Amino acid sequence: MKKLIIPIAIVLIIPIVLACLVAIVDPLQVYRKPSWYQPFLYANDVAQVAGVAKNYSYDTAIIGGEISANMPANYLKTEFELRPVNLAIKGSTAYEQYWTAAAAIDGGRVKNIIWELDYSAFQGDIKTMSKQNSSFRKYLYNNNPFDDLAYLLSPTQIANSFYVLAHLKSYDDNQSQVDIANWNNRYMPLTEDILGADAVREGFKSALDNGEFTPSDDMLNNFDSEKLQASFDANVLQLVKDNPDIKFYFWTPAYSVLEYIALEKQGLLENNLEFTKYSFIQLNSIKNVKFVDFRALYKLVTDFTLYTDYRHYTSEVAHTLTDLIWAGPKTGGSNFNKNQELLRELINTEAQNW
Repeated sequence: MKKLIIPIAIVLIIPIVLACLVAIVDPLQVYRKPSWYQPFLYANDVAQVAGVAKNYSYDTAIIGGEISANMPANYLKTEFELRPVNLAIKGSTAYEQYWTAAAAIDGGRVKNIIWELDYSAFQGDIKTMSKQNSSFRKYLYNNNPFDDLAYLLSPTQIANSFYVLAHLKSYDDNQSQVDIANWNNRYMPLTEDILGADAVREGFKSALDNGEFTPSDDMLNNFDSEKLQASFDANVLQLVKDNPDIKFYFWTPAYSVLEYIALEKQGLLENNLEFTKYSFIQLNSIKNVKFVDFRALYKLVTDFTLYTDYRHYTSEVAHTLTDLIWAGPKTGGSNFNKNQELLRELINTEAQNW
């Protein structure tokens, strides 16, 4: 029995030591913003969003999916003297965005939340998680210490802790703020290369020919109008109502009109329009909300020279839209209804080409 004491002690002590190492170094900054070393802001690390949301100093948070991930947060800093952080997660669902926004609010510093209202994020059930965000961990967002073992004993975070110790840099608060303002660049940046309208059309035709827009029963079920609205109510609307002292800026992505042609071919266009109208009606009467609808900016959404494919626009457009979200007029009820009608006209006109 005595011979087993040392091996057993080693087996017990090593995990404890490694867990303490992760807790002290805290590579994802779940417990604190580092004060004794320059933090590493890992590229494309969904898991680090929770720590940044909870522990960094900022007044404006960007929430959303891939389009928001490329919103120029540093532009908000230089042009409007804000202290922004981009917490958008590529391919995230509304449920994941809720957790991120809630973490930012719980941090007690955020005054403004800029939230992309892309209806695809609301598909499925209220608590739908994205399959592609395998590193999204809810336990990083809550304050339950019993959930932390998965973080403290993670082989990846143990390795990250050793990496931090091996590459220590003195803490620089000014540099840290610059890094966090530019953190949105962790995703592929918006290209400056203008591919041309023909290339955008060819890409769309290729997707069409490959059957990417073929409707399916699963898709129609996931994008059921009642499910979309239920997810919105649970993951967005209630959070807004519970936080009247925070200013919320909601905006609809300026996808090219080809995106709506795709939705029409998938049998999802009406659900899309109905969901956007529902969300607008719910939010428009709330005093601390600004809603900006970009779907029917016809000089933009029909000019394919401003897009890199039928969904993604150039960085110049991103700067213009950011200006409008923050400093431009909100979309009123009559303007929203006109946008709905104009968007239908744009869709009908472009559909004749396909």
